[in-house]
Amino acid sequence: MRLRILLSTAVVCLITSGCNTKSNISSPNSTADSGHVIGKPGGKIIMSTLGGPKSFNPIVSNESSSSQYTDLIFQGLVDLDPKSGLPRAALAQSWEVDSTGKVFTFHLRPGLKFNDGSSLTADDVVFTWNELVFHPKVLCPTRDILMVDGKLPLVKALDSLTIEFQLPTTFGPFVAAAGGVPVLSRKRLANKVGEGFNAIYGLDTPPDSLVGAGPFKLAKYQGGQRGIFVRNPFYWKKDSAGQKLPYLDTILMTIVQDQKAEVLKFKAGEIDGMDFMPTDFPVLKPLETEGKFKIYRQGPSLNSFYIVFNQNLDKAKDGTPFVDPIKLSWFRDRNFRSAVSWALDRKAIRDIVWNGLGYDANGPQSPSTGYWWNSKLPPLTQNLDSAKALLKSSGFSWDAQGKLHDAKGNAVKFTLVTNAENQSRIETAGLVRKDLEKIGIEVVFTQLEFNALVSKLDNTNDWECVMLGLTGGGSDPHFGANVWISSGRTHMWYPKQPTPSTPWEKELDSLVSAGVKSVDTAARKKTYDRLQAVVRREQPFVYLGHYEAMGAVRTKFGNVAPTPLGGLWHNLDEFFVRP
Repeated sequence: MRLRILLSTAVVCLITSGCNTKSNISSPNSTADSGHVIGKPGGKIIMSTLGGPKSFNPIVSNESSSSQYTDLIFQGLVDLDPKSGLPRAALAQSWEVDSTGKVFTFHLRPGLKFNDGSSLTADDVVFTWNELVFHPKVLCPTRDILMVDGKLPLVKALDSLTIEFQLPTTFGPFVAAAGGVPVLSRKRLANKVGEGFNAIYGLDTPPDSLVGAGPFKLAKYQGGQRGIFVRNPFYWKKDSAGQKLPYLDTILMTIVQDQKAEVLKFKAGEIDGMDFMPTDFPVLKPLETEGKFKIYRQGPSLNSFYIVFNQNLDKAKDGTPFVDPIKLSWFRDRNFRSAVSWALDRKAIRDIVWNGLGYDANGPQSPSTGYWWNSKLPPLTQNLDSAKALLKSSGFSWDAQGKLHDAKGNAVKFTLVTNAENQSRIETAGLVRKDLEKIGIEVVFTQLEFNALVSKLDNTNDWECVMLGLTGGGSDPHFGANVWISSGRTHMWYPKQPTPSTPWEKELDSLVSAGVKSVDTAARKKTYDRLQAVVRREQPFVYLGHYEAMGAVRTKFGNVAPTPLGGLWHNLDEFFVRP
């Protein structure tokens, strides 16, 4: 299973406008969405995940392999409507903003409990924000999203059910941002704050210590095999008849090592539902009736898919540069990155790898994000002449065998790595390598287990070029702030910069700051159109396209209602087994 996360640390969705007068905002969504049928409690669903989680810590994890687990266990103040992308009530039943647009007050539901039966109050919310998310030594990627001009909100409890957020400046999509922070138990974690919190909730954590307020709780984790979840009996949500959710008693999360194994298990009936790549559509589509499942096609994936070069100027503790200085000079050259982009035949990726079930990319946003997508940017296409012209302008040349050399005579060769579990990426990497051979670049391709690859990106910085994706379920560009700001943890090509290393990165910082402070939707649109144009011009990520998002679920389950924003699993707490 690859959940399309509505409220993740990387990308969240909200289109909002500011309030010039005091407003009261409440939500009726304390029950299941209208249109869903009343289900019968009980039963189980068997799902799948590639490779398994890296951590059970929802505050510091920054990879989808972990969030697939933590999003079932933990929950925040609000979530987002899977159709509109607008915020709706979750742990908070209502909220309000004052006339300045800078003071937000959230009101918790009375009687909230964590999955261990202990009370969840405003003290837990304040503790989570002030002692965990805002602690400078906690590796929380959400902090990058919540910080504006280096400042964070002031958070305090007004009473046991009321939390006040005083913002340093106006913050257009703050309600959705607040929902992106899961509430953790102060009672359980009060003595585990600071740098040590980064190691809390590892894979060896006893399941009953994972105290959250989400719809399910982890009952057992067998590393490399599966996770077993059971319903949280204290979950707040009810259906329209007043019956407690979730309906399902159990989720079995089977860990598979690659996409081929996942599809085989699904065909054999060992998995009830999965997201899958267009690669597998011709295999699965003819089996729908016989296999008693339904395929859901959801349009262009919200996930970005790219190759990225390591532009990190820093050094390891022993003084060794993270990147070979010769290769670093290539990677930091916009002409080089653009030439690589011009060399790639993205149509071949769509036709060969995705069976024609894909869409053009023109920058960092997917067409499925709607309003915020900059449709004026032309699609990224192949043009070998343009690629060679750019390389020549930066002093590159070719030898008699057609091999590319830089201005100092060094042969251009680098290593491209992607995650071994993802067959589609492996096939795409093969096409990329062949395309780059046409302009004389030698690519050494290698594969790593996903979490090992994430460790290289987050910790060792020991990589040259990576093919990966950024996942998330939103459209509002601010919720990629931890990618775009130069000090961000997910500023992948050169993270955690003390100051921007280039003028264009400085501009991205300014655009993110301007976009989040504006309360005018049209002004924000203009700002983020510019951000997308800068990213397109500089190409820190060389985007490859958007595959069509697809999933399949056995027809024995009711209330399956995927949306482009929410994906296939947004309402798993409402799934039920049909009689």
